Amino acid sequence: MKRFLAIIVLGIALLATGAAGASTLSLDPVLSETVVGGPVDFSVHIAGLGTGLPPSLGAFSFRLVYDPALLAFDSVVFGSALGDPGLGESLQLVDASLPGSVLAESLSLLSPAELDLGQPGAFTLASLRFLGLTPGFGEVHLAGLLLSDGWGCTLQPTVHGISFVAVDPVPVPATVWLLGAVLPGLACLRRRAAA
Repeated sequence: MKRFLAIIVLGIALLATGAAGASTLSLDPVLSETVVGGPVDFSVHIAGLGTGLPPSLGAFSFRLVYDPALLAFDSVVFGSALGDPGLGESLQLVDASLPGSVLAESLSLLSPAELDLGQPGAFTLASLRFLGLTPGFGEVHLAGLLLSDGWGCTLQPTVHGISFVAVDPVPVPATVWLLGAVLPGLACLRRRAAA
């Protein structure tokens, strides 16, 4: 009986470890484009967790690194899978004081059982918005990743954490070109009418 129980416990541990090893963390989109002054959004997603089972995500910390000459950080929206901070279920932190880097952290105050039962297998950790500053092309990537389950055990997902962004100059609208072409003709007509 003890041997049977030990085999079952070992099997569950292996399943949980296999699921944790199969998880992925990704930065999306891989390629994005905006104009000077326009917004561009990046989202950090996790997938491959247990749906209604361990492992679930209990805490995360990551830094999004970008070119501060190309982009300016605007805002962040955290996903709700770690709990609602308004209800005292989680703590969230954003630090953008270092140029070219945004730190985003969240810690769930829910029990491991609540996380396991209520968390989907894939969800968004956070979505970050930036504004284009100058025309150019650059890289945005994840750094300083720390992920743990509800018990505080480290999760080590496969990471796809590089994205690229193109910031284009603001295009001159066609109506401006049309107006520019028509104005000299109107001025000519006015001179003829005055003469």
